[in-house]
Amino acid sequence: MAAPTVHIFNVEPQIFSELFQRLKTFGISVEKMRDWNDLNVVFRNYQNYDCTVINVDLGSFTPLLNADFFTKVVQQKHSPVIALVRDDSLKRIIERESGDQIHILSANILLDKLVNEILNALPILPEHTTDNRFISSAFGKTNEFPVSKLLEYFSQIAFSGRVIVENQFKSGQIFVEKGNVQKVEYMNFPSSQALDVLLSLENASFRVEQRIFTLSDMTQYFAEGNTEHQLALNDVLVDMFYYMHTHFEKFIDTKVIEDVVESVLIRHETGEKNAIYITYNPDWQEKIRIIGNLNQDQASYILTLFEHIFDELSTHTSLNSFAEFMDSLEEIKPYMLTVQDIQKMLEDKRVPVM
Repeated sequence: MAAPTVHIFNVEPQIFSELFQRLKTFGISVEKMRDWNDLNVVFRNYQNYDCTVINVDLGSFTPLLNADFFTKVVQQKHSPVIALVRDDSLKRIIERESGDQIHILSANILLDKLVNEILNALPILPEHTTDNRFISSAFGKTNEFPVSKLLEYFSQIAFSGRVIVENQFKSGQIFVEKGNVQKVEYMNFPSSQALDVLLSLENASFRVEQRIFTLSDMTQYFAEGNTEHQLALNDVLVDMFYYMHTHFEKFIDTKVIEDVVESVLIRHETGEKNAIYITYNPDWQEKIRIIGNLNQDQASYILTLFEHIFDELSTHTSLNSFAEFMDSLEEIKPYMLTVQDIQKMLEDKRVPVM
């Protein structure tokens, strides 16, 4: 594979120099376009791993428009194009002329954001990752896309690889195998505590590195994939916890509920035993997030945790048992009955206590 290349047009020398220094560590070369004819590389090299960054201002817009550049990207195959545009009226014209074929960013965008956009548009060769078993596939900021949401998505697509999360002071890695968090590395912390640290890092960035698949890996994935069932089971359990949480909020201070939930989750380390991680925040709409592929045993284990939480708070409710509470969930019972694993547990009217 030829080295990926970023072609720069009408960009200030300081930005060019900074991009050159940052991207070369990923094996990406940066070349400056000298005149308008150089823009043909957008269409000529569409099969290569190239990307073009154009600063579109009032001086460069008219020549681009006269050359039908914005309509050509709609009509012809082309490599990715990023336009840096400050003027809102120019943005609207480019959007109208080129649709979604040009990725438009503000001209005063932070350089970190521009670097991330370029890295997301181009492949990173294995020799330029920190480990040749992985290839970098996505970059981002945690304030724009939380890592917890990223891990939920990985569980749905049976992703295998790792996420490197870091800010100015801390750095760690989350290893994922077929959608399940297998190991988390941060200093010498246990995986569950390390995950909490990395999920709560402020002003952090992340890099997704996909494990390089072998033919046998892909064959096994397609043979075993069952993401629709896993997603349904995950959603039902999250909804169940949400209704339990809101039920107790009618009678108990949220801080008391929070202390009980965190105490139960700490006593029962979910990740290292079951390849399932549960993150909790009472300020979230859904209250908890379940990360990992669920089977019946794991769903039963999570229900056990819910039962422990319910029992510790049950003096404040009129319901006699967790099974009775489960049976009272009229809002989601139709969905629960579509999931075979949950239906069996409901019919038993009991959850085993571990």
